[in-house]
Amino acid sequence: MFLGKNYVLANELVQKMNIGMANISILRSNLEYEGDETTLFKMNNCTFIKTNSHKLPKNIRNGIIANKFTDLTDKIYVPYMQTEHGLSKKEVLSLDVCDGITKVGGKDFYVFNKEFAKKVKNKVLYVLSPDECNDCYRKGQIEGFIQVNKRKFLTWY
Repeated sequence: MFLGKNYVLANELVQKMNIGMANISILRSNLEYEGDETTLFKMNNCTFIKTNSHKLPKNIRNGIIANKFTDLTDKIYVPYMQTEHGLSKKEVLSLDVCDGITKVGGKDFYVFNKEFAKKVKNKVLYVLSPDECNDCYRKGQIEGFIQVNKRKFLTWY
């Protein structure tokens, strides 16, 4: 799942603002209590902040405005691909569409080529077996796929 320019990694924000991560944890708890799960959300052990949310406190909004952050439009958190899709680092790095790993706020992210990121923007990535992939593609249920290995296909819809 590519997040785009409207999101920043909370770890990167706290580093640049020189505040504690506890501030973000408290904010997330308060927002979740109010039923808002889109302004801040977790992906494994990373918290991402929607930069254009009107629900952010003024100090956080000011911190976002005052700093430059990593563009996440072509990046996916490494553990997310492992836990959500069952893909190892070796498998992801072997894909022609993956350019490597970079650190953002101390966390590892896969960097995908811009063309692939654009192709799957706003799409759901999913891993299927060869038979499932063929069946879903034939029925038009997926838009595309990349073979990961003999048993896995990375698909999007």
